[in-house]
Amino acid sequence: IKLPEALPRAIPPEDLQCLLGAIESDRDRTLILLLLRTGMRIGELLKVQVSDISFAERKIMIYLGEKNFQGRAVYYSEDAEQALKKWLKTRPSDSTPLFPGKSLGGSISYVTAWKTLRNILDRAGLSDKGYSLHSLRHTFATDMLNAGMRLEVLQQLLGHQEIEMTMRYARVTDL
Repeated sequence: IKLPEALPRAIPPEDLQCLLGAIESDRDRTLILLLLRTGMRIGELLKVQVSDISFAERKIMIYLGEKNFQGRAVYYSEDAEQALKKWLKTRPSDSTPLFPGKSLGGSISYVTAWKTLRNILDRAGLSDKGYSLHSLRHTFATDMLNAGMRLEVLQQLLGHQEIEMTMRYARVTDL
């Protein structure tokens, strides 16, 4: 018998508070909050250029979706905006990626982003909970559905082609 693939689960509010409280750097806070408040996939966030951000609209343009290869806009919250503005003041200004890496013109890698989250989870005492970068996307989806967002709107924000995939996210709304 083949069991269905388990989805990452949303992070409960009390664990989320611990996680956010354990973040030590401006870059890491921006990385985590943008994932948490936009529902972006990590691969999409790592491709974001500073020029993709509309500060007036608190919007980030994703020109090529990670899985569906379609563009979309995502919107970020006030706390993500504060973190982003603080990070932009301290990040190297001579590079175009939002999260510049060691290679010239490149972004940090997925491994770097994962290690960042793992270190934060360790400091927060949450490393045994099985949270991942993708858990932040599920947390976003859960929060939006619990706040009353229509499933079709969430589908657009998450960049899902099929409503069935968004409905899989909807099953985790029991927080």
